[in-house]
Formats: sequence, C-alpha cells, structure tokens
Amino acid sequence: MPVNDSSDQSDGNVAMRSRIDQHTNMLGGMVMFGRVVRAGPEDAEAPGDIPRILVQVGGDTPGSHTRNWMPWLNARAGYDGEWWVPDIDEQVLVVAPTGNLVLGVVIGSIYRGALTFASGAEGIEHKVPYPTPLSELGTQDNDLHTRVYKDGTSISYDRQKHRLEVVVKSDAEAEPSVSISCVADEFVRLAVGNSKITIEKKDGQESIVIEGKVTIVGTLDVTD
Repeated sequence: MPVNDSSDQSDGNVAMRSRIDQHTNMLGGMVMFGRVVRAGPEDAEAPGDIPRILVQVGGDTPGSHTRNWMPWLNARAGYDGEWWVPDIDEQVLVVAPTGNLVLGVVIGSIYRGALTFASGAEGIEHKVPYPTPLSELGTQDNDLHTRVYKDGTSISYDRQKHRLEVVVKSDAEAEPSVSISCVADEFVRLAVGNSKITIEKKDGQESIVIEGKVTIVGTLDVTD
C-alpha cells in the first residue's frame, strides 16, 4: 500500500517559504536610510575600536526605530586621510550586511530638508529652505567643487576656469577674515572689501597692481 507523503511535502514547502522570507528580509534590510542623532542616557556607549557615529533607523516615536553606533565611509583612511564627521540630524545611507544594523556602515549623506545644499556657477554657496524647486537652486555646475562649513567658510574650485576660491569667516554672518600664503605661476589676487592687490605674470613680464589706500610703515626700498 503506497505511503501518503503529502504531509512531508507540506512541511517542506513551509520550511522553504520560511527560508525565502528570511532571505528576502535580509536582502531588504541591507540598504537603509538613517539619521545621525545625539547619544542619550538610554544609548549604549560607543565602542572604542574605531570612530563611530550614532545612527537612528526608523521613526521618531519610541519603539519605531533602532539606534546603533556605526563607522562612516571616508575618502582616505591611511597615511593620507580625511576627517569629516557627519553632523547631528544629517540624513545618511547605511549598508548593513545581512540586514544586521549592528554591522552597519554609513556610506554617504543625502540632501534633505533645511540642510539642502546648493552651489551656483559663480561660487555662491548657501543652504536653501525645503521644499525649493530645482529651478531655483541656481546653476548645477559639474565643474565646480565646493565645500561649505557651518561657520560660513567655503572652499571652491572650478576646474573649467582653473580658479580656486577660499572664503574664511569667523561666523556665518561675519565678513570674510583670513591670512593666506599663496604661490602661483601666473596670477594671484587678494581682496579685502574694495581694496585689491593683483600680482600677475603675463608675456614674461611680472606686475603688481594695488587698488585702494596704501599705508607704508617702515622703510620702502625701490630698485630698478
């Protein structure tokens, strides 16, 4: 008399579906959005092995999120390196092997809300309110690379115009104030308000042009 194995097949199908669901959940949780948050009394201490930031994944209400200490991706981290810690409330993209957020790594930041960034073709950098139409964000110039800091300081390089611009401020509302040492082959201009000093080498001839009031304290030596 043949043996009825339908029960065994049903159990096997259930087990297979369970494994498929498990793998689907693991794959679906490998890449997630998160937000950098400030540690509270309920959070565990950060591990002391490598630098980490506290990242919250999920909602803002209790029980709707998880918070884990994660390292963040850098351009370089050897003898050459870059140190740039993501800010509190910065939205980040997290990669977590098998969906385990304990193993999560922050691989980048994402523009959002009041921290949305825009840079104009002429080196105008600012944070813009959200939501703002893309047409109002200024020219999206791929030749312009800009870094803007919280105090209003910015560093911009235009690879098409071969122009480097550094603006240093004591705070975001202050006028620029900085001491700079610069070496160039052809052209240097220093400007403070309406006063300018231009040093230029053109057609083999070097010239210095000063615009504005000039005050000399000490000895001025002039040679031919």
